[in-house]
Amino acid sequence: MEPKVTIVFPNWNGLEDTIECLTSLKDLDYINYNIVVVDNGSRNNEAKVLKEMFGNYIHVIENEKNMGAVGANIQGMEFALENYKPDYLMSLNNDAVVAPDCLKEMVNTAQTYSGVGIVGAKVYWYDEPNRIQFVGHKFSPWIGDVLGVTSGILRVLGYKIYDHGQYTEDRESDIIAGWCELIDKRVVEKIGLFNPIFFFGWDDVDYSIRVKKGGFKIVYSHKARAWHKYRSATALDGHLQYHGPRLRFYLERLHTTKLQYLSFLFFFFSMHLPLATAYYALWVRKPWLLKFLYKGVWDGLTNKKII
Repeated sequence: MEPKVTIVFPNWNGLEDTIECLTSLKDLDYINYNIVVVDNGSRNNEAKVLKEMFGNYIHVIENEKNMGAVGANIQGMEFALENYKPDYLMSLNNDAVVAPDCLKEMVNTAQTYSGVGIVGAKVYWYDEPNRIQFVGHKFSPWIGDVLGVTSGILRVLGYKIYDHGQYTEDRESDIIAGWCELIDKRVVEKIGLFNPIFFFGWDDVDYSIRVKKGGFKIVYSHKARAWHKYRSATALDGHLQYHGPRLRFYLERLHTTKLQYLSFLFFFFSMHLPLATAYYALWVRKPWLLKFLYKGVWDGLTNKKII
C-alpha cells in the first residue's frame, strides 16, 4: 500500500494558477493522496468556483481574510493531520505544476534513505521549462543568505542554468524551497509546523534549519520534477522589499551565534544593501521602493516586534 499523502496549498486571487496546478495533480500516477486548498478570502467567489470545478477531488477551506501563505499552509496541514492522518504532507505553491511521476518519485526518495525528514523536487522555471530554478540550496549563517545555482545574485545578473543531464542523483541539501516539498509526519510530531512569523519569506529556510536541528536529513530528489512561476520573487510592490530584510534579521537572530550575526551585519551593510539600493534605483528604476527596503532594514535591525 502506498503511503498516504495530503497535498496542501493556499489560493489568494490566483484562480487561473490554482486551476492549472490542480489539473496537473489530476495526472499524478499516484493513488493514495488527497488535496486541501486554503482560500485566503479571494475575490470573485474563487473558492466556490474551485468547489464547482473539482468537487470531491479537493477539500476547500474558506477564510474570510488573507492569512498569508504560511498561515494558510499551517491551517491546511492541521486540518489534514486531524482528518486524513497522512504519512506525508506535501507543501505546494499554487503557481506550480508537477510532472505525473513527481509525487511518486518524492515518496520513493523519502523511503529510500533513512532519517529523511523533507524531500524536495527538481524545480524548473515555468516559462523556460528546461531552465533550473532549484536543485538544492546551501544556507550560510555568516552572510544570512542562500547559496546555490539559483541564488539571488545570479538571478539579478541574468545567469541561466539549464538541465543538460548534469543533476542525475539524489543528494542532501541544507534547505528545500517550499515551492514543492514532501514532509514526513514524524518531523511535524517532533518539531511542529512552519513558524507563522515568517509570513512573507524565509519560512522554508527557517523550517529546514529546524528540521536539521531536529536530527532529520533533507534530500533533493532528482527525478521529481515541477515547474514554478515564481511571481512573488519579482513583485515590485513594496511588500517583498519590506518584509524580506525585516524577516531576514529575525532569521539570523533566531538561528546563528553572536559571531555569525556580526559577520552577517558586516556583509549586509557593506555589500547587500548597497547592491539592493543600486538595483531598485538604477536597474529597475523604481527608487520609491527604497523607502520600503530601508524601513524593513531598520525594523529588522532594531528588532521591532513581529506580529
